[in-house]
Amino acid sequence: MRKQIVSSLITLIGLGGLHAQSVYFADGYHGGVFGHYPKWQTAFMMDKLKEYPGWRINLELEPETFDSVKVWVPDTYREFQQFLAKEDGRLIEFTNPTYSQPYCYNISGESLIRQFSYGMNLLRVHFPTLSFHTYAVEEPCFTSALPQILRLFGFRYAVLKNPDTCYGGYMVAYGDDLVNWIGPDNTQMLTIPRYSVEKLEDNSTWQTTAWNNSSKYLNACKEGGIAYPIGMCYQDAGWKNGPWLGAPEKSSGTYTLWTDYLNKVTDRLPAKDWRVSQEDVLVSLMWGSQVLQKLSQEIRVTEQKLIQTEKIATLQRFYDGKAWDNKALDRAWRNLLMSQHHDCWIVPYNNMGSTGKTWAENVRLYTTESNNICDQLIAPQQRDDSTIQIYNTAGINRKELVHCKLNTPWTSIPFVVKNISGKTVPYQKISKNEIVFMADVPAMGYTSFSLKEGKVSKSKEIQTKRLANNHLLVENDLYRIEIDPEKGGTITSLYSKKEKKEWIDNQAGYAFNELRGNFYEEGGFLSSSSTPANVSVEVDGALITTVSIKGKIGRHPFTQYLTLKKGDPRIDCRLIISWQGNTRIGERKETSKMQESRKTYYDDRYKLHLLFPVLPGHKQVYKNAPFDVCESKLKNTFFNRWDSIKNNVILNWVDLYDKQNDQAFCLFTDHTTSYLHGEDYPLGLTVQYSGGGLWGRDYAIKEQTEINYSFLPHRGMWNEAYISFENARRGEPLVALYATSDKPSASLLSIPDKDLLLSTAYYDGDNFIVRLYNEGTSGMKSFILPFIPASVEEINLENEKIKDYSYRKDKNRQILSFDIPQFGIKTFRIKQ
Repeated sequence: MRKQIVSSLITLIGLGGLHAQSVYFADGYHGGVFGHYPKWQTAFMMDKLKEYPGWRINLELEPETFDSVKVWVPDTYREFQQFLAKEDGRLIEFTNPTYSQPYCYNISGESLIRQFSYGMNLLRVHFPTLSFHTYAVEEPCFTSALPQILRLFGFRYAVLKNPDTCYGGYMVAYGDDLVNWIGPDNTQMLTIPRYSVEKLEDNSTWQTTAWNNSSKYLNACKEGGIAYPIGMCYQDAGWKNGPWLGAPEKSSGTYTLWTDYLNKVTDRLPAKDWRVSQEDVLVSLMWGSQVLQKLSQEIRVTEQKLIQTEKIATLQRFYDGKAWDNKALDRAWRNLLMSQHHDCWIVPYNNMGSTGKTWAENVRLYTTESNNICDQLIAPQQRDDSTIQIYNTAGINRKELVHCKLNTPWTSIPFVVKNISGKTVPYQKISKNEIVFMADVPAMGYTSFSLKEGKVSKSKEIQTKRLANNHLLVENDLYRIEIDPEKGGTITSLYSKKEKKEWIDNQAGYAFNELRGNFYEEGGFLSSSSTPANVSVEVDGALITTVSIKGKIGRHPFTQYLTLKKGDPRIDCRLIISWQGNTRIGERKETSKMQESRKTYYDDRYKLHLLFPVLPGHKQVYKNAPFDVCESKLKNTFFNRWDSIKNNVILNWVDLYDKQNDQAFCLFTDHTTSYLHGEDYPLGLTVQYSGGGLWGRDYAIKEQTEINYSFLPHRGMWNEAYISFENARRGEPLVALYATSDKPSASLLSIPDKDLLLSTAYYDGDNFIVRLYNEGTSGMKSFILPFIPASVEEINLENEKIKDYSYRKDKNRQILSFDIPQFGIKTFRIKQ
């Protein structure tokens, strides 16, 4: 989304001494029916291409646009179909076929795959002969793992420029004409970078100098040794400019399709290898604003629920013969993909097309519908209120606590829980309608438990007690935690029994689990540790204990819940803040003009945030990204100018590692946002911003804030501690359904390696599809099937066969081995 600038219509004549034939420009259109796409746009593009034979159009349009065009102007639609069948790759090219043009870095890797898959499929419904060769975008829709994904969809090239829409960020400037973009799995892709000489535009917060092939830009390219400089602008669909630089014969560069340009220069120029880090993707949004926080949480819930639903539905089809409902799954995915549209994230307050609702309002509607579809899809065929099936959607066996809602009559009579061997399993009542118990569930499978009338003895292993200093001591088999009511319920001790180690740095000048931020209309910086809190035990038992901390930050009440579970190394927290009006939080009131780089909404130290000071010492920072884990090179995460953006994004987790002491601390979040860390500043999580933001919008507080976060102290680096598996376990908890089956326990697939993650499993017709993601070392891995398949094929993301695989029999198991790099993904089609 961008603001149309009248001055951008300037046609530049001087080429600064460069030969016209050596200068190029990639023009095109960006948008779609939900962003901006008037009914006349389709005919306009064809008419202008006929009027200007030397013009070329690169397209980045929402695929659903053509569902509307087909209805609005059926004759024009058919003409465009014929036009594309003839001119695709000559006059016109689709360069971003994703379903909703997502930012890529802020969603899961599996979501990113579906964005391309669903988008390309829909475009080919309208234009069957369409081909996709080069990925290029108008917004900063980049992430480090794209080379692997693009290659598996058949792309040959990529472009890392977005010169005219940089409000949300840009790539680091690097290299010359061409680079060899190397992804985290070592996949390589020939790419046009944002040149090292391509500067951010003066007096702008949305452009680089490549947006209009100015003499300044072209002269810089000449001096920098760029042999075939190219500029770029994808106009918003609905702009009536025609060729962006004017008529082809007068323009400051030859109009070109991206693939044509790359085909021309590939053999003429060397390509420097560039291993792109996620921190080279310099992006920032209104992190901490309530509207962005809410929609990010809603998207995360549906992302996780939909993948888990696919896996459970796969088990139900295989073992119970339940029908596979592609139509319902497609609808659920469509809603999620639309919720990931970049406009949801950067202009959430804007109206979404002609829906009559804002992007944020539609995200809530879309995700709610998808969640309901998921619940319906896995509703049992044979319900039995006395039998509970516990589903494990991970690739390895899991023994952990599962939450189970109680139905009548179990809410009012005494009962026991028994496993399939008839052994009584201890449980704990959380409320009248909910219990938890320890379940041992096979990999990608389920097991059954039964409820029977009877009395069960109670035991208590988790301890809570008041100490002499009035601290509350909470203890289980793994941790001993002290909470200080006088300091706002902050944690003064986090002791690991397993490691025999204290984790908190009480000399840091900040408290652990402290809320801190600058309330500039209420006296400045406020801290939750400045006001006493009421600390009490909400749930106390042998399996799970939850403590509530009720305090205030300034005049605003908050409640923090801290939960310990037996055998679980992760400590889960929930924060609720009941705001007393739209208080302002940030550096100061935002008064800057749009073109001024200095902004008050960038520096997270002034926003309300949670702090986690752990033991002193040099700490290396690692953070996950879609199909990647990035080792941070930042000295700190702080910036306050558009021209100095740093990638301080937390997708799912950030891990601090002290190599000298072999001690680490991981923070998990329930939504994509920003984190804080510096050489003299502890790890923090952004919670709330309130004030002016992008395009002068007021990012106000309108309801209470609720977030869930977790932390996990551990030894070893992130991969040695299997942090990504812990994240998967957090996102895909064991699921309890009242159901019965002919087979009381089953496992459809198992993976021996904990760092080989089951990205998804689903049915395509009669074929069982499995996608795996490897965060372990490169080399041979395997998975195990309990049945004899007719065949096993590795396929690309377009469902085309790459190679056949044979398997090794071991008793009643079939073991399939394959080679996979670290951060690599592989998809298998298993025919039964």
